[in-house]
Amino acid sequence: MPFKPICAAVLALCIWASPLKAETGISPEREMLEINLEDAINLALRTNRTVKSSSLERVVQKFDLEVAQDKFNPDVNLRSGMGYAGSETDTDGQETASSSDLSLSSALTAKKIVQTGGELSFVWNRNDDWLETNSSADEQNDKSTWLIEFSQPLLKGAGISVNTASVTLAEFNEQSNLLGHRDVIISTVNA
Repeated sequence: MPFKPICAAVLALCIWASPLKAETGISPEREMLEINLEDAINLALRTNRTVKSSSLERVVQKFDLEVAQDKFNPDVNLRSGMGYAGSETDTDGQETASSSDLSLSSALTAKKIVQTGGELSFVWNRNDDWLETNSSADEQNDKSTWLIEFSQPLLKGAGISVNTASVTLAEFNEQSNLLGHRDVIISTVNA
């Protein structure tokens, strides 16, 4: 039966991996425990540094795939700001002149790359000003602008196959990385 040599090898690996304390005087025969094949394999995989290293590399490799697949997701940025300015002038014998200006601004920018290589962008800006003085009527100014733009390269960098190549390559690398991780686990169990 092919599992008995594997079980014996995994059990020997587990015993070898666990440090024996010389000061206790316990012989290796007394520390041997009988465990089933599944437990021996799990113990060997949990304590193997090569498997742990390969598992950590898989985390980084999965992140690389997510970054490549994020290429065609929209990027959205929102900014806002507020400002206030005020002044007061006091002259002898005249009424005090005062003014205050409150301004609010916000901007929204969205950009999306399409699979043909084109770029769709949307920009919206909003500005509101409130000016208050004691010598004139209050003023309120608001301004809202927006822009939609699409650009498409016609020669270099155009086409679906050119622009999706990086994502396709990342997916192939992910499959290769997964097979490499499986090979590390299989070689550890078969050792």
